[in-house]
Amino acid sequence: DNALLGGLSLHLYGYAMVTGTLTVDILLIATPFTMLVFLNLLATTWPDRGADALVGKYTLATLWLPPRLRRLYGGVALAALMVTVALYERVVPAEVTALSLFVVPLVAWAWWRYTRSESPFFSVAAMVVLLVLNIAAWYAVG
Repeated sequence: DNALLGGLSLHLYGYAMVTGTLTVDILLIATPFTMLVFLNLLATTWPDRGADALVGKYTLATLWLPPRLRRLYGGVALAALMVTVALYERVVPAEVTALSLFVVPLVAWAWWRYTRSESPFFSVAAMVVLLVLNIAAWYAVG
């Protein structure tokens, strides 16, 4: 829910306010970032899993074992990459796609560290870096 709210709904709202319309393109454009928001949420709930479980908070980190969580993380990361590549020059300009791909090594490192470290830093950084690169790229292409 949080990923859809923060990653997708805010994009759709902003686009609708500026253009007065909503298109499938903006939904597609926001999808990779939304996926990285989800990965960020997976990583930020991991360190809290013990306290969350004690108070009855149900998150994937409290319900699933680390191997399953890592598979989910890797699958969503791969899907985000596939969507980014699939949108290349069909919906997203080449410059935006090219800059977006710079985040791939950071996402890969974040995936490797997920559940092996208590720090969500690399997942958070990947999400923020993608956002900043996307803002810069879209600004550059006008």
